Amino acid sequence: MLVRRFEETLNPGDSVRTCRDRANWYAENVGPRMLRLEEVSGEDLATPVDWLGLRQDPAAAYLNIAIRYSVHHRGQLSAYLRPMGANVPAIYVESGDEPFPPVDGSVPEQSPPAF
Repeated sequence: MLVRRFEETLNPGDSVRTCRDRANWYAENVGPRMLRLEEVSGEDLATPVDWLGLRQDPAAAYLNIAIRYSVHHRGQLSAYLRPMGANVPAIYVESGDEPFPPVDGSVPEQSPPAF
C-alpha cells in the first residue's frame, strides 16, 4: 500500500485559473488520496522512508508534516478572508461564521473536512 518513496506529485498546471477551478481540482485529486490513507496500516506508518538520502523517518512523520502544512495554509487563507469581509468557512469542523452543527439544528448534507 505504501510506496515508501517520494515520487508522485500533484500539480494542477495551467488548467486551474479560478477559485472554483482550484476547489474542483482539489476535490478530484486530493479526496481520493485521503481515502487511500485510511487503508494504510500501522506497520506501513512505522516504516522508514528515505528523504533525498538525508533522512530516514517513519512514514507517519511525513504525514504529520503534511497535516501541519495544510493546517498552516488554511489558517492563512482564513486570515485573508475575514479582513476582505468574507465569512470564514468551516474548515476545521467549525468557524466563528459557520458553527457545526448549525445553530438552527438543521442537519448539513455533509460534515466539513477536517483537513
